[in-house]
Amino acid sequence: MAEGGLRVAEAVFRELWSAPMRRDYPYEEPTSLSEIETRSRGWRRAEPPPPAVVRDKVLGGFFGRCAGNMLGKLVESIGISYKDPD
Repeated sequence: MAEGGLRVAEAVFRELWSAPMRRDYPYEEPTSLSEIETRSRGWRRAEPPPPAVVRDKVLGGFFGRCAGNMLGKLVESIGISYKDPD
């Protein structure tokens, strides 16, 4: 993101973060993990998946992204005419 775009994004974030909550907002949204755990009914920490499962998921995501990028490049260029510069 260009420097100007980053400044705009930060300004929008600050404005949204400081906006007041609606008085009739019916939900509680705790922000700290301890508050979330306290207010959650029946919540318990899940066991981490085995390393082999994590590896398979990461590789699947990586290969899926590679395939999507390669196919996307082909689809994006359909209809674009290329003119030889000479």
